[in-house]
Amino acid sequence: LYGMSVSVKRASAVEDLTKKAGSYDMPSEHVDGMDVLAVKDCVGKYVKLAREGKGPSLVVCSTYRYYGHSRSDMRNYRTKEEEKYWSNLDPIKQFSEKCISMKLLSKAEIDGIEKDVRKAIEDATKFAIDSPLPDPTELYSDLYA
Repeated sequence: LYGMSVSVKRASAVEDLTKKAGSYDMPSEHVDGMDVLAVKDCVGKYVKLAREGKGPSLVVCSTYRYYGHSRSDMRNYRTKEEEKYWSNLDPIKQFSEKCISMKLLSKAEIDGIEKDVRKAIEDATKFAIDSPLPDPTELYSDLYA
């Protein structure tokens, strides 16, 4: 059994997803999605191109998904060691530590930000759960072809 996760090797004819941009004649770049500042710099470069009217770009950010696809996903396709390795590279943890070491933010400020974010997520989740389902006539609203 392969579990619920599918390797890029099995799901795509090419492993390097940046190559897919070539068929659309657009620039592409791979970036470490676990490095907040690397992503900011890379995306910033392509946002600038887009704003200059030079069309779209493809940025492939390699990251690690910590949780399963659903509550029934037991993640049997991973080892605890693998998960621990990647949790040590968590981008939020790394960026927070960098901000503290550079004296840009204090631990207390980071804790406050985390508290605010958790509250925003809880509020958004409650709003979504408490909201009525959309009317079925809205199914095709705001779709573009």
